[in-house]
Amino acid sequence: MIHKSRGDRRAQNDKIHPTRAPEIPLESLKSARRMAPSASPEPRHSLRLPTLQILIHISEISTAKESAIKSTNGRAILCRMNTIPLTSKGVATRELILARAFELAREDGMEGLSIGSVATSAGMSKSGVFAHFGSREQLQLALLEAVAARFLEFVKAPAIREPRGLPRLRKIAERWSEWGRANQSGCVLLSAAVEYDGRSHGPLRERVLRQQSDWRNELRRAIQIAIDVGHLRRDTDSAQLAFELYALMLGLHHDAGLFGYEQARVRSDAALERLFASYREERK
Repeated sequence: MIHKSRGDRRAQNDKIHPTRAPEIPLESLKSARRMAPSASPEPRHSLRLPTLQILIHISEISTAKESAIKSTNGRAILCRMNTIPLTSKGVATRELILARAFELAREDGMEGLSIGSVATSAGMSKSGVFAHFGSREQLQLALLEAVAARFLEFVKAPAIREPRGLPRLRKIAERWSEWGRANQSGCVLLSAAVEYDGRSHGPLRERVLRQQSDWRNELRRAIQIAIDVGHLRRDTDSAQLAFELYALMLGLHHDAGLFGYEQARVRSDAALERLFASYREERK
C-alpha cells in the first residue's frame, strides 16, 4: 500500500475540484457577521385602506374605480384614511368583501352586518376580513364611503354635464329617481340615516350626518345656480326646495319597495313637475 503525503492529497483534490474556493475558518465568518451592519427589515404594507369603489355590479369595477378617483370641482369623491398602496389582489379582495357587505346591508341594514356573516358570504375566514378592515365598525365606515362615492358617480356626475340651471337640477332628480330603481330592495344610505339618526354620537352617526349634510348642500348649490340664471324665482328659498326634493325622493324609495317602482315613479315625476312649476319665474 502506498501512503500519500498530505501535500500529495491536496494537489490531487485541486485537480478534481479546480474552482473550489479556499475554506474560511468558522470563527472568521462569525466575526465578519458581527461587524457587518444589520439590514433593515422589508417594509410591510398595511391592508387597512378604504375602498375606492364598491362592486355594486362586478362588470363595472374598472369604470367605477376610475370615476371614483376623479374629482368634481377639484374635490376628491372618496375620503382616504391611508395612502399606503395595496397589491391588485388585495384591492380585488377588499372590493369583494365590500360587495358582499353591500348586499347584506341592503337586506339587514348596517347594524345587521357582522364580520362573520360577511366572511361567510365572501367565502373567507373571519381573520381574512379582519386583515382588511380591523373591526366591524371600520367595515361599516368603509361601506358608507364606497356607497356614497357610487351615489355621487351615478347621480351628480351626469348632472354636471348638463347646462347650468333647471336642466341640471332636473337631471339630478332624474338620476336620483333611477338610483331608486337600482336599489328597490333597499338603499344603504337611507337605511343608515334611519338607523343612526337617533344616536347622540359615534363615528357612524357622524359619518352619516356628514354625508347627508354634504348632499343637501349640493342640492342647495344646484338650486341657487338655477335662481342666478333666472330659471327659478328670485325669492326661492334654496334650503326649502332642497328639503322638498329630498322628501319626494324619500317618498319614491318608500313606495317603490311596497307598491312597485313604476307606479311610484309616475307619482314622483308628476310631483316633481308641480314642484318645479311652483318655483319657476312667471313669464309676462
